[in-house]
This record gives sequence, structure tokens and C-alpha cells, in this order.
Amino acid sequence: MVYLYLISILLLLWAIDGYLTLGIFKKYGPDAEENPILKQLLRHNVKYFLLFKLLDALAFVFIIFLIINRNEIAATGLLTIFIILYSYVNLRNYSVFKEVRK
Repeated sequence: MVYLYLISILLLLWAIDGYLTLGIFKKYGPDAEENPILKQLLRHNVKYFLLFKLLDALAFVFIIFLIINRNEIAATGLLTIFIILYSYVNLRNYSVFKEVRK
């Protein structure tokens, strides 16, 4: 059951990443985005970026639930790794975001 908390934390980090990315995008434009797929989406339309982030999160959660059905311990470990990685990404984005807000 702990995996539900971990999924919630990861989805919150996903949302924070989207918010920070949009804040950075407003100041520096799409070239500030390092992910080439998201960079192209930001160049065309912010709505596509948001839709992609949503579908990406839903696909990830679906895959995690498939893994949970086979091995809950592995899924919990995988979620923990992704939370650590996404926390690092958000910390990096936040440091850039702070500079944008000045």
C-alpha cells in the first residue's frame, strides 16, 4: 500500500516540474528546456506541452501498476528511484526559476 503514497509524491513532483518549466519558459523561451521533445512542444503550443506531461504521467502510473501486479517490492523500489531523480530535477529547475523571478 505504500506505493500509493509514492505514486502521489511522484505525481506532485511531476506537476511541480511542469509549473517550474512554464515559469522558466516565459522568461527564456523554449530553448531553456533540455528535453528535445518538450522543447518542440513548447515551440508549437503550451497546451501540447501540458497534454504531453499529463499523458506521460498517466502512462507511467499505468506501467507502475502493471509492475505492482507482478512484484510490489520492485515497483516500490522503482518509484523511490524516480522520486529521488525527479527531486533532483526539480531542485535544479527551482534554482533556475528563482533567477527568473528576480
